[in-house]
Amino acid sequence: MCWCGCAPAAGLVIEVRTGPDLPPARLAWVRERFVQGLDVSAAGQPCEWCVFGARFVSPAGFVYRASALNLGDLSLEFADPAGRRLRLRQVYPADLALARRSLADWLEDSRLRGTLRMVPDGPAEARTLAAGLEGLTRSGRLRLALPPLTRRRFADVAAVQSRRNRLFYAGLDSRGRASPDVAVVETALAAMAGGGPGAGAEER
Repeated sequence: MCWCGCAPAAGLVIEVRTGPDLPPARLAWVRERFVQGLDVSAAGQPCEWCVFGARFVSPAGFVYRASALNLGDLSLEFADPAGRRLRLRQVYPADLALARRSLADWLEDSRLRGTLRMVPDGPAEARTLAAGLEGLTRSGRLRLALPPLTRRRFADVAAVQSRRNRLFYAGLDSRGRASPDVAVVETALAAMAGGGPGAGAEER
């Protein structure tokens, strides 16, 4: 079965295909719920992403760059024209992840360093975040270990949602000496937890 449609404002053609052996009940769900619920985010607006039942929302101006989709560990990476980079991550079940390492250690592990050396401003700080989550925040510098030096600042947030047994991480870094806007990472983290833009949308 195949459905085709278009979104003229976005210049997109959308095609949805299903396998020939899909049970009738599941086929009806695809037709009545999934296809009918497809939408396109307007230019300059936050964009919602649903992956294996996990929800992410990229801020306005950020475009998709990469992803790592593993069982129980999903992450998406975005960037904007100003050179800011945003990484969003969900890990579940949270109790299993926290049995192996603390939330502070998990926050440390979530930042992709690559060739950059991370220099935190200090230890992670406990903070009450949006959507009523208790979590940790951290900021600092990123720089190449050897010349030519590349200076970037980062802000990271991590939290646990007991109700869904999930760990959430949002990390933003930007060029220069100015600290990234912490509100960007807190809003992105709240959206993953169901309290940000588009809250109330059904998980798919």
